[in-house]
Amino acid sequence: GRHFDEMIYYNNKTYFGNESDINRDGKITILLTPVVNGMTPYVEPGEGIIAGFFLPGDLLPGVAPRSNSMEIFYSMVPDTVWWPVEQEWQLEVIRGVLAHEFQHQIMFNYRVLIYGDGVSGEFMEELWIDEGMSHIAEDLSGHNNSNILRANLFLKDPGDAHLLYRFDDSLEARGAAYLFFRYLGDQFGNDIFRRLVQSKKTNTENIEQATADGFLEVFADWSATCYLSGLTVTEDPRYSYTSIDLKGDFSPLFVTQVDFSSESILGDVKRTAPEYILFPVAPHSLIQLNIDGDSAGRMNAVFVRVQ
Repeated sequence: GRHFDEMIYYNNKTYFGNESDINRDGKITILLTPVVNGMTPYVEPGEGIIAGFFLPGDLLPGVAPRSNSMEIFYSMVPDTVWWPVEQEWQLEVIRGVLAHEFQHQIMFNYRVLIYGDGVSGEFMEELWIDEGMSHIAEDLSGHNNSNILRANLFLKDPGDAHLLYRFDDSLEARGAAYLFFRYLGDQFGNDIFRRLVQSKKTNTENIEQATADGFLEVFADWSATCYLSGLTVTEDPRYSYTSIDLKGDFSPLFVTQVDFSSESILGDVKRTAPEYILFPVAPHSLIQLNIDGDSAGRMNAVFVRVQ
């Protein structure tokens, strides 16, 4: 409770905005209950769990059934039988949950209670952005352990995780969203998070408004940064993280190595899922690289000379 009051509460208000106060008690209620633990069956260390959540209906009394009519979110309780990892690790997960769910509450305040007058979901943000902001909330309060684990899953197979997901809410996709928004904070300043939350724009239009750049260009720069940051290949600040050590604290990025002189690559490229291909070019030689794709789609390619 002290940690929430003294750190998380003020950090979230600084970087995202204000929460609502529908019951006018001036408080946030945090309920730690084994009911949350029971929502996930026994899991091995490293597997995903439901560690906590926020219910929008609690802020919509008279509209949502069984509303608690207050600012409240819910968390697991430490239980080393249910989840066989040390208790301090579980407590650290809970601290991250508090920051994470509080951001959802703040986002809902602006997008529904303020902009939607408490009745319209017209300005509700897409899931990938709302979750990305909540992972950044963990980061900004110093609880990044879970973010690193999620990001590592993405880095091990980046082409398998959609950044712009709507239904594929996987840990890998969450890891991609964390790294994308952490990149935006490093490039445009942490004030960008407040602009993203307090906006009536949604999805990629929100990104474009906040960055004053096209989404595909921002996506391409971020994709290149996941490979280039920490490599000292370029001094261009567009291709570097400044707040995290991507090469030192995270798993290596998976890169496919291929010799295009003797083979080709056939397969599908997922929407907003970057693929990384490294191929050698003999000194003083010329190569011709052809990329063919479905005419209904658009594919960007970023070429980087590493030597």
